[in-house]
Amino acid sequence: MRYSMIKADSRHERLMADKTPFTRAMAPNSEEREPLDYYPTPPGATRALLGVEAFHHNVLEPACGEGHMSEVLWGAGHRVVSLDLIDRGYGLPGYDFLNLGTLAGPFDIITNPP
Repeated sequence: MRYSMIKADSRHERLMADKTPFTRAMAPNSEEREPLDYYPTPPGATRALLGVEAFHHNVLEPACGEGHMSEVLWGAGHRVVSLDLIDRGYGLPGYDFLNLGTLAGPFDIITNPP
């Protein structure tokens, strides 16, 4: 099916009926979005990134959520510092990725921020 043949409104309605986290991330209003824009990155997306980009061993994941990206990075042999603003039971909570200050690095930053 070619999306160019479909009106934008009907495409949006069809996508929103799905209600998966990915489609909710595209919602134009806050009522349909996940609280705090929490959309975990599927492990396959991180593996695909690692397949096309080279990173140093030290990686900073400053919006780690429940560790979906961090775990793939660890599995690929990277040393990962996982931070997040919210405590979701993984990484170090209380860190705003927009205001990290100086961390002992250097790091490659790999993240899917809200």
